[in-house]
Amino acid sequence: MNSSPVKSYLSVGARKGLVALAGLSALVLLLGVFHPWPGYWGSFLMAFILVLGLGLAPLLLLAINFAAGGRWLTQFRRVPEAMAATLAATGPAVLLLLWGAPKFYPWARPEVQALTAMAGKNFYFKPLFYDLRSLVYVAGWVLFSRLILTQSRAQDRDGLLTRSALNRKLSIGFIIFFAYSFCLASVDWIGSLEPTWFSAIFGLYCFAGIFQSGFAAIILLVLYLEKQGVLQGKIREEHLHDLGKFLFAFGAFWAYMWFSQYMLIWYADLPDENRYYLLRGGAWAYMIGLTVLGRFIVPFIIQGSQAAKRNRKVLAATAVLVLLSHWLDLLVMVMPSQGFGLGALPLAVLLPAGAVAAYLLLFFGAFGRQAPVPLKDPALAFSQHYHT
Repeated sequence: MNSSPVKSYLSVGARKGLVALAGLSALVLLLGVFHPWPGYWGSFLMAFILVLGLGLAPLLLLAINFAAGGRWLTQFRRVPEAMAATLAATGPAVLLLLWGAPKFYPWARPEVQALTAMAGKNFYFKPLFYDLRSLVYVAGWVLFSRLILTQSRAQDRDGLLTRSALNRKLSIGFIIFFAYSFCLASVDWIGSLEPTWFSAIFGLYCFAGIFQSGFAAIILLVLYLEKQGVLQGKIREEHLHDLGKFLFAFGAFWAYMWFSQYMLIWYADLPDENRYYLLRGGAWAYMIGLTVLGRFIVPFIIQGSQAAKRNRKVLAATAVLVLLSHWLDLLVMVMPSQGFGLGALPLAVLLPAGAVAAYLLLFFGAFGRQAPVPLKDPALAFSQHYHT
């Protein structure tokens, strides 16, 4: 196994910068626990969801690949595996979320509980039931990630084909668990910021968002590691083409979910539904427009051709735009419900940025502890000569 240190993948300056940013964010996070600033809990929730999605989306991609018997991504499979390994860090984060829930979730306040009862949600938003659900979600995701990654890494030592077969069964179980748990978690952690609001597709909308941003992060990390020489000569244009197709496709799927939710709420014009968009008027409406522009319109135009999907610079620029737009999407979903305007923007930038810095340190630590390529996987030969 490759035991290369993290410094071989990160320059000293980059590592120091990430440590400084993560440390500053952690300090602000700690101080805010005792003396929260306006928008503090909303910014923490944004950071939590952002990093959680960057661990969950790669794990889902791995699960789909194992379940379907896919072989095309074997060459760079260690990248989504290292991304999925960061999920273990979400355990402490969800405990802080549960501790702070009464401070920023309206349904936890006595004066709002009468409204949730009128909406038929009073039982669902009982604090104990909410805490239990949240712990089950995160424990399930972390457990599946550990089981799947353990089999994949063990194959580097013994080369047993049975490990791929076991990963297929585990992956099918994870996909089923993820489908239900993530939709419920989306409503619990984001949708319940406005507890009387209804949307039948909010979970799918959030899924489209994290999966698209997950592909964007995979693209950037693969290109970075290729540039550093770790994956030099291992990434074919066909691999980039397929990653670009997924980024393109899920941009369209996100836009479809966004339009479906907005159109149905606008057409029905029901008070329990339209308040979501009424609350996001004014400056927030421009933020929504920028989100649609960055997540769908610009990538759709730029990535329309096959050549664009195989161009490293175009792919990287599009991926950066998608990730920035994903942050903007979370900003629009979270902050208006907290009663804050764009004045809360500094914290909404610092905490997510610090969380991403910590995420990158965890990623490179996980990636550096494994061989960069799963050498004993029988699918490796196919991926090395993958052609479309």
